[in-house]
Amino acid sequence: MSVRLAVVVTSRGGLSFARRCLESIRWQQEVVATQLVYVDDASDYTPGERRRLRDLVETADGTLLCNEKRRWQVGSIARAMARINDPGAIVCLVDGDDWLLPHAFRTVAEAYGDPQIAMTWGNTLVDFRPFQDPQSSYFGPDKRTVNTPYADEIWNHRLFRQDGFRCFHLRTFRRWLWDFIHPKDLSLPSGEPFRGSGDSALMFPMLELLADPKHACFIDEPIYVYRLHGDQVHHLDKAGQREGLEALRSRMPPYAPLNRGLLASLLRENR
Repeated sequence: MSVRLAVVVTSRGGLSFARRCLESIRWQQEVVATQLVYVDDASDYTPGERRRLRDLVETADGTLLCNEKRRWQVGSIARAMARINDPGAIVCLVDGDDWLLPHAFRTVAEAYGDPQIAMTWGNTLVDFRPFQDPQSSYFGPDKRTVNTPYADEIWNHRLFRQDGFRCFHLRTFRRWLWDFIHPKDLSLPSGEPFRGSGDSALMFPMLELLADPKHACFIDEPIYVYRLHGDQVHHLDKAGQREGLEALRSRMPPYAPLNRGLLASLLRENR
């Protein structure tokens, strides 16, 4: 299949998971990534550990970017996006402690076989190891809608910020769509970075810009394994998560839909 996939991996302290993550990208069936950027978010690594990570990334034909100070998820993604110049590339966002099933890229490519599609999200499998008791704290009200499509009513009235969050892994989008997100909206209104709600900060604007379900695809078949463990941000910074979601839903205005003529041109010219 003739598609151009650019994979962005973001991680902090994920060295022990890096081999599995990167091998799952390398070992994809039929469709392979044309670009891989791995961003480490200021992990407290020794020089030897950083070399090990660099070796793993380079073995996967990737580029390693190491933040000298915390940029969190959105800031790390933004740094990687500056390295992806092809506006028609399909950007795939992968957490560095997770991994892909072998048919992930093939399934994504099939979704983008529809020329109207500009973004996708998916149905995720969960690996509970080594954190064995997550259900009461993790699957709260805002997680009960993940891995599901948006109803027509939500699309018709563009109520994505009022609805439960649904855009779980694997999240993908055409590179040109990123350029319509204003840089100031990659931070909280205070100017502080999003710490625990970065995925929402990206997906809400994209959904609002597209404003029509024919341009977004929910991939029902699981293609991604989400590793649930005690060192993730939803365990370590619940206050940051709440602050980010409150800002996105109450204080940051939704985006206006893209002009339909412009959108049609972007879809046609960047395949």
